[in-house]
Amino acid sequence: MDEANNPLTGHPASRLPTASDVPTVGTLAAEISPDADIGHVNLTVSDLERALVFYRDVIGLRVTQRDEDSAFLAAGEYHHHIALNR
Repeated sequence: MDEANNPLTGHPASRLPTASDVPTVGTLAAEISPDADIGHVNLTVSDLERALVFYRDVIGLRVTQRDEDSAFLAAGEYHHHIALNR
């Protein structure tokens, strides 16, 4: 398999934002609109903490449930739109 297109590792030059990237994004709304509708997305991630920072702090989703190996995030009061699993 071509390593540049490996869906498990991503492109070698790609990376998730870190906490130091957040100030460079600009002014963000306090929370994503409760009218957002993306359905359910289940993502397997290698670094749960980094993925959580991105979806919570950059995208603006709210954490609805969390344990050692997973986190569930939502827009508005819905139970979850995105599941992050280690």
